[in-house]
Amino acid sequence: MNAELQSLGRRLVGRWTTEATHPALPGTVLSGSSQVEWLEGERFLIHRIQYHHPDIPASS
Repeated sequence: MNAELQSLGRRLVGRWTTEATHPALPGTVLSGSSQVEWLEGERFLIHRIQYHHPDIPASS
């Protein structure tokens, strides 16, 4: 595996709690989670985001 990709993965792989705003929902703070994981034997990274609001679709 590429050393730069390994280094990037070590910093990104994991799960985090997130907060965001969106211009279509002024005054609303969106809470959610963000998860990055390895795919295909650590050759690719996938980033999944989930916000807990009915107007924001999940990225899964």
